[in-house]
Amino acid sequence: MRFLVDEWAGPAVEKGRNMKKEYDSSKGVRGKFYNPDGKFNIPVYLEPEVAAFVDQLSAKKKLDRSQIVNRLLKKNREIIEL
Repeated sequence: MRFLVDEWAGPAVEKGRNMKKEYDSSKGVRGKFYNPDGKFNIPVYLEPEVAAFVDQLSAKKKLDRSQIVNRLLKKNREIIEL
């Protein structure tokens, strides 16, 4: 399979990187990095005032931000609507 690069190469060209006119993926291996048992840490984006509160707590308790968020969620999971 070959991939053709369109005339407009987007951010790669804008940043000064050169792109080839064609890319050959005939030697690629399907599923090379697939892991059916893989676990992912999904990022959670906090609102600024919530992040400030969590940061204050984590500094006070000398715990990581994720530890604070996990503790808060575990204590309140019965009232959180999923």
